[in-house]
Amino acid sequence: MTATPGDWEILGIEPDSDISTVRRAYRERRALYQAESLAPYNLFDDDQRAELVARTAIADERIVGTP
Repeated sequence: MTATPGDWEILGIEPDSDISTVRRAYRERRALYQAESLAPYNLFDDDQRAELVARTAIADERIVGTP
């Protein structure tokens, strides 16, 4: 799959970022959107958080090229 501009955006990184930056951004965003995280607790309901976790995983897969 080919990365889209939205993939870079959801991870909060630039398209010229290296793989280690992509992986770090993925781990940080995934942790942020987990149900146990207090940061987005009042911003997203469970379904929205699950969607954000899924979208970050898809973005990581598209950018890095491995599942």
